[in-house]
Amino acid sequence: MTRRVRSVFAAEIPGPQVTSVGLEYYIRGTDGDNAAVFPPSAPEMPLSLVATESPARKPLGAPGPLTVKDRVLEWVPGTGNAFLYRIYRGREPDFAPGPATLLTYVEGATTRFEDGAPGFDGRPLSGRTYYRISAVDRAGNESGASPAVTSEAGVGE
Repeated sequence: MTRRVRSVFAAEIPGPQVTSVGLEYYIRGTDGDNAAVFPPSAPEMPLSLVATESPARKPLGAPGPLTVKDRVLEWVPGTGNAFLYRIYRGREPDFAPGPATLLTYVEGATTRFEDGAPGFDGRPLSGRTYYRISAVDRAGNESGASPAVTSEAGVGE
């Protein structure tokens, strides 16, 4: 798991691990003295994931050119009907989009977003920040992510 802010962590379960048989899981955390589980009923009653077939659809194209200026992102929709866009933020130009770098999502008719959030460490953003964006359809299928764009402590490049 990757720590995002204070006691918020992110994890990714690889798709091939979730089959039509399903996957049961729970989370156990400890600070060395105290332990906790989620959901509280675990391990007797864990959470579960089940893979289902989604309708065959033409895959979404990644959003077009992404630009950023003064932490305001703008993009051109990709091909297909986006239900929402996922916006990712990282500290390296080649960062991987995923749960640990997901900043937020916006509805599919949106093509502009202003990032006013603090860094994932809870502190104000400073220095160089990179953004990527992807499109997601109603079935949850995600396009590839856009190439990363750079912003410098509130000043776009």
